[in-house]
Amino acid sequence: MHIRETNLTDFQTLDLNNMVQIPAGEFILGSENDESSEEDGETIRREVYINSFYMDKYAVTNEQFARFIEKTGYETDAEKYGWSFVFHLFVSDELEQDILGSPKDTPWWIGLEGASWKCPEGRNSSTDHRLTHPVVHVSWNDAIAYATWAGKRLPTEAEWEYTASSGVIDRKYPWGMNSKKMANITVIYGKGNSHIRIVERMDS
Repeated sequence: MHIRETNLTDFQTLDLNNMVQIPAGEFILGSENDESSEEDGETIRREVYINSFYMDKYAVTNEQFARFIEKTGYETDAEKYGWSFVFHLFVSDELEQDILGSPKDTPWWIGLEGASWKCPEGRNSSTDHRLTHPVVHVSWNDAIAYATWAGKRLPTEAEWEYTASSGVIDRKYPWGMNSKKMANITVIYGKGNSHIRIVERMDS
């Protein structure tokens, strides 16, 4: 999602059909609950004021990103490096030779050679039939490049959290504080080594 500040010039030059105006306001940034991460700067609660701005209603699609690439010749970080992380359930057996490893703390993310925005699940995949899907394998640098090309910018952390909270203070989830009856899903793994021989499966 990309945003622009609200001013008189924008009303004359910016197509607002696919954007929504976020009103100015104050909110509490950060959290101090048990799940907060001090390393991510989440634990310092402070009151901040947000100026009004416009934000895109929808995520950037593969089709939109492809148009950006075509117009600029931009090369994403994943394409430069030759690999990106893919969620392990999307890594097929035939791509075992393309596996580069996984982070110790997040072993479900697999470093996969050939993965990029054009090939989300590795060299044999494509976005041709997913043009309206949100683009993936986009780094912070890539997102800034796209936003600049589109005449916009990325939201700040405060702007994003303010928008996501809808102005409600101390609400843990969009629907309230209780998560027991929401998103009741699980992923069941077998025991022992997985087929990719990198991540040991967890007990179900």
